[in-house]
Amino acid sequence: MNVRVLLSIAVTKVRQEGPVAAFAKVVRYLRTGKGDKSFDTRFGVDTGGPVPIWRLKIGSENAKYGVLYQPTPEEDLKSAVLFLGIDPKRFTFVDLGCGKGRTLVIASQLGFSKIIGVEFAPELGEVARSNLAKLAIRNASVVDGDAAQFSIPDGDIVVYMFKPFGKEVMDPVVNNLRRHSTGDIYVIYNEPKCANSLDTSGFLLTMGNVPGRPSIRLWKNCATT
Repeated sequence: MNVRVLLSIAVTKVRQEGPVAAFAKVVRYLRTGKGDKSFDTRFGVDTGGPVPIWRLKIGSENAKYGVLYQPTPEEDLKSAVLFLGIDPKRFTFVDLGCGKGRTLVIASQLGFSKIIGVEFAPELGEVARSNLAKLAIRNASVVDGDAAQFSIPDGDIVVYMFKPFGKEVMDPVVNNLRRHSTGDIYVIYNEPKCANSLDTSGFLLTMGNVPGRPSIRLWKNCATT
């Protein structure tokens, strides 16, 4: 258990949400179970969760703004990409806060040309690499690092986020996206707690929510038609 991170998260949540809401979240973390394993059974991988941040060894100062690892339901990502109406072969898929890499496996199935997971918890990143190796997914990689400092690659990209962090990290992420000078940008944000950072970016336009998936909201850059 990373006591320093746990205490930092507790202090941050109390300041942001008040003591009652913060205590309720801690209780939920402590009661966290193993989650749905059907995906893992089918593919022979380990992507289950959730895993609270404070159980992990994380060096980044932004750990206190992180949220527990929780695997993306398979149909959530597939439905979002289908609704975008894009040809995945044209795009690089980037998951900011990829955890154990479930989305990377799904993105491979969807046919993305290149797949990148960014994860600041080395323990989770290693599990993600192991999962990719088991399935021989060679066009995917995992970057150990903080999403706030990750340089968005050139070309057409789809960025995915599953409520991975708070506004303190989201704002630098949006600035990094703004500096992305070439290609189309699509953002898939599952449980968009920091949607305002994207709405007020000045270069991203909301596409609304995915039909049948009200927790998933989409954006595109202004140059995208």
